[in-house]
Amino acid sequence: MLALTETWLHENIPTEAVSLANYSFVRRDSPTEAVSLANYSFVRRDRGTRGGGVGIYIKKHVKFDVIPTSDSIEQLWIKINLKKVTFVLGVVYRLPNQDYKTFSNELEDSFIICSSVADTIYLVGDFNIDLLKTDCPSNSFFGDFTESLNLEQLIDQPTRVCSNHSSLIDHICVTDSSMILKSGVISSDLSDHDFIYLELNLGLSPAQPIITSG
Repeated sequence: MLALTETWLHENIPTEAVSLANYSFVRRDSPTEAVSLANYSFVRRDRGTRGGGVGIYIKKHVKFDVIPTSDSIEQLWIKINLKKVTFVLGVVYRLPNQDYKTFSNELEDSFIICSSVADTIYLVGDFNIDLLKTDCPSNSFFGDFTESLNLEQLIDQPTRVCSNHSSLIDHICVTDSSMILKSGVISSDLSDHDFIYLELNLGLSPAQPIITSG
């Protein structure tokens, strides 16, 4: 699965324009309509105006459901079903000037909704809260938010590195770390943000090969 923030997509950009090999596509505002893009799914929620937007690419064989949440903040939540493993993956983008209290209240409401469908929740995204600034009020807010929901934040190194400034504004928050093999940051030339990642041990047996003759 690949979660994206600031997709900059809008209704005039067709799904096929952002297709990836082995993916299919589901719009956030019409989750029952899927456009086949080989073997993947792409769930997207556009801002509707310039910029913003979030989305998630999902391998096509993975069963998932979009969880309805508020449109007040840029967020997208899906329930993943992998045989006996069920969890929720959420992606969020907080505008730099968005009020912390409004953002946290909406996110907490969504979290409660998601908690009713799965015990394990992984929340990723660009929070625009720099955890390297330990004396910043936003850090206190973020600490209170994660503590109140019993979340653990995994990323501990800068995710946005400029020539004269580094910040840690992209986070992975989890309710359960027992299945996590590793997490971290991967340097990228595609954006001014590096990639953050999470690798899970889901305890699933590898798929059996299918042999065909030409």
